[in-house]
Amino acid sequence: MLKCPLVDKEIDGGDCLINTDIIDGFISDDSHIPDEFKVKPDYKEICKKCKYHESTWGEPNDD
Repeated sequence: MLKCPLVDKEIDGGDCLINTDIIDGFISDDSHIPDEFKVKPDYKEICKKCKYHESTWGEPNDD
């Protein structure tokens, strides 16, 4: 479990990875992200800047 800044609560790491892959463009489009993760208007940028945002290639965001 990790705290997701999109929903301000803990989520499963698998959900985080799926959201990351969608936002990074590896999986279809963002219509596959549950609506609860898309409430904040800049959700894509928030996700990309999150310390848990890790690409499919295993490269963590060190920002």
